[in-house]
Amino acid sequence: MEYFIRNDKTLMDHFRQAVYFLQSPGILPMKELERWQKKGMKAVAQTIDGDYVIQVGKKIKVVPMDLHESDIETYPLTEDEFFKEYWEGKINSKILAPIRKAETK
Repeated sequence: MEYFIRNDKTLMDHFRQAVYFLQSPGILPMKELERWQKKGMKAVAQTIDGDYVIQVGKKIKVVPMDLHESDIETYPLTEDEFFKEYWEGKINSKILAPIRKAETK
């Protein structure tokens, strides 16, 4: 089963709408979203749990579905580097599910 939804044409719109509609103290502010957009923000993927993987410049931001700003994780990796490290179990995230490697006998 796939954990990430990728290349969904509406993903960026969904992310922007979520930020807009959930505005309140502690939530990712619109001004920060605008800064990200100026840096070439790209919504890369969404987990089946609703969390977002966002590329901002040369960094990846993992944004929890509740959009709490203090919980956003930043990784100094490109999109390809991030997913390679994630699938190799090298990303230690409090948001994303850990990779469980199949046991070999």
